[in-house]
Amino acid sequence: MALRAITGNGVNILAMGAFYVAPAMGCDIADAYLNAELGSGYEWWHNFYEFHKLAIDELEALIMRSIRRADLR
Repeated sequence: MALRAITGNGVNILAMGAFYVAPAMGCDIADAYLNAELGSGYEWWHNFYEFHKLAIDELEALIMRSIRRADLR
């Protein structure tokens, strides 16, 4: 799931619960997450990066608008 999260969605935060994730599995998850980037493994999908980058940019703009509104109150 960590590999899919970074390669398919471009996430920048990884959280694991110690109760559910054994130490060795946690290391494997962290390695998969740290050694991948958005779009790796999806080279066959034409315009994968551009498609997902558009969504990421839209979400970042929404977050910034929300932050600005909160600062104005």
